[in-house]
Parts: sequence; C-alpha cells; structure tokens
Amino acid sequence: MDFLNIGSGEFLVLIFLALILFGPEDLVKIARTLGRMTRKAQNAWLQVSSSLQSEVMPDEVRATLDEVKSSVGKVTSENATAKLLDEREP
Repeated sequence: MDFLNIGSGEFLVLIFLALILFGPEDLVKIARTLGRMTRKAQNAWLQVSSSLQSEVMPDEVRATLDEVKSSVGKVTSENATAKLLDEREP
C-alpha cells in the first residue's frame, strides 16, 4: 500500500489503535469529518487554481494552446493508425 511511506501492516496497527482509542462511533464521526475537510480543501484548491489560470493565461493564449493540443492529438492518432496498418501488411 505504501501510503505516505506507511506499509499495510503499519496502517492496520494505526486503524486498530484508533479504534481502541476513539471507539467505533467516534471513529466514524472522525472519518466523516476528515472526508469533509478534505473535500473542502480540494474545492478551495480548485478555486485558487482556476482563478490563477484565468488571470495568468489570456484567452488568446488559451485558444492557441487548445489548438496545439488538438493538433498533437490528431498527429499522434494518425501515426498510431499508420503504424498499425504497416504492422498488418506482410
């Protein structure tokens, strides 16, 4: 699992200790609160990120970037199709 450099055995020990310390009812409340806090932090980060992106990147640059991305996608898919056709031919 190796989440935050914590192995699965260590994680199970932490869960077991939390269950003993807080009890099953409080552990559910704590998990729910942590989930809400995480969601609020993600939403705040998305708002900051989008506001920074809209202020930093003008519309013309964004349009050019989208155009380049679509062109690269087309070229990549065409090359992949050509390679597949070449591999099928004897």
